[in-house]
Amino acid sequence: MRWWFKAGLEWWLARVPGGLALHSQLRTRQGELANPEAGSRFDNALWILEQTRPLVDSFESLRVLELGTGWIPAIAVSNMLCGARVETFDVECLVKPRLLQLCLQGIQRRLPQIAETAGVAEQVVHDRFELIANDLDFHSVAEKLGGSYCAPGDTRDLPHDDNQVDLVLSSLVLAQIPLELLDKLLGETLRVLRPGGVAIHRVYLADEYSRSDPNRSDLEFLKYSDKQWNRFFNHSLKHINRLRHAHYVEKFARLGFETLWLRKQFETPSGPQFSAERAAPEFQDLPAEELSIVSFQVALRKPMTTSSTPRTQQSAADPLDTDPSHTAGTPAHG
Repeated sequence: MRWWFKAGLEWWLARVPGGLALHSQLRTRQGELANPEAGSRFDNALWILEQTRPLVDSFESLRVLELGTGWIPAIAVSNMLCGARVETFDVECLVKPRLLQLCLQGIQRRLPQIAETAGVAEQVVHDRFELIANDLDFHSVAEKLGGSYCAPGDTRDLPHDDNQVDLVLSSLVLAQIPLELLDKLLGETLRVLRPGGVAIHRVYLADEYSRSDPNRSDLEFLKYSDKQWNRFFNHSLKHINRLRHAHYVEKFARLGFETLWLRKQFETPSGPQFSAERAAPEFQDLPAEELSIVSFQVALRKPMTTSSTPRTQQSAADPLDTDPSHTAGTPAHG
């Protein structure tokens, strides 16, 4: 599909009566949600478990806050099966019965992998799964496994006291948060994390329309000014803030997070390339190498004391799913 057709269709659906419902039906019946196994959502869930395990003593009773449940709650369910108490937030209730059924089927096929990755006895994971195997309501699933599904939920004002959460997770969410809300959201996660608590974020920085059009560069959207981008591409169906890696790193440090590790991925040389000279004025102050970063993963920690100094450990890139369909638990749903 040519990128301009998809962009135009979304722009139109965002403005016509019934367009939001029609868009949801198209994604569920014919789009990427028709077959969740074709994407990387379940691999993402295993990756999150793998990255979390060295940073925590145990998943059992680990208090987890997830930003952006999405349509397929594989990350939340996988953590719950390992014993974590997951509170997962989204701007609206996206997990419909059919999608939950597809999610649980995918999870069931991966129960041994989930147990092994998290270092939990396979029988324990299997027994927990049996409690939810036939459930079609994600609110009920979360409650049975000791968690909760907060949708609609506003992560700008979390219903938690200070220093209550062990782990914050987001996968392909932060780029969908409007700029005016992002600092507030990240600040809230820092507030509710206990001292020494950790946040793991996977952030997609590429042009989503390049996924449907092989002739479009991963960074093509950087040629538009903010005014053009907000007028023609940001709407009720999709919002991309276009912040670059350096902007996020600055925010994390300014808010007071320590960086445990950070892994970057760059534009694929084999695909259409974006020339830095074509970037809009808003991005001209960034070096070409910075502009070419298309995704990153980061583990952040809340300092034990306010005098802690941020530290960054650069490490090799991990495989990253470039499926940007997860949504953010804020009033601006992408």
